[in-house]
Amino acid sequence: MVYDVHSYNHRRDGEDDPGADVADNPEVNLGTGTVDEHWRPVVEAFTRSLEDQEVAGHRLDVRENVKFEGRALAWFVHERYPDTGVCLALEFKKTFMDEWTGEPDRERIGQLAQALGQCLRYGDGLARGMALAGGVQRAESAPGKGESFPEPEAEEPFAPPAQPASESARTAS
Repeated sequence: MVYDVHSYNHRRDGEDDPGADVADNPEVNLGTGTVDEHWRPVVEAFTRSLEDQEVAGHRLDVRENVKFEGRALAWFVHERYPDTGVCLALEFKKTFMDEWTGEPDRERIGQLAQALGQCLRYGDGLARGMALAGGVQRAESAPGKGESFPEPEAEEPFAPPAQPASESARTAS
């Protein structure tokens, strides 16, 4: 899963503009224009998880394809990895800064970062969505709510590649 994160301006009419109409400007625009329908469970789980987050005293307004649908990175991922990769294009409305002065609202940035991080911690919903889409493992073996994926099997410890003979000789001298 790839998150392509951007932001967009909503106070285009000047420094004193309170902001564009909320109906056409969600706090988070989720661009899914090139997402194949088999990834719908992932999109829905992610949307629900992000909508459940509270920022600045209210739940986030998350809507699909209102401002943007996702572009180059999403096309690249979906074209090259149609069965195993999904890219969600996230466009955050610039409520986290003053668009005209560039002054950041560090508290709001922290809240948005925490909201996105919390979304990632809701792994059961996203993992179940990935499983239903076929991107993690088959749906019938996906964990249910409150369950987790089994621990991975032990792997051989990582060993760096052997140095070429000329490199070994140089290191020894």
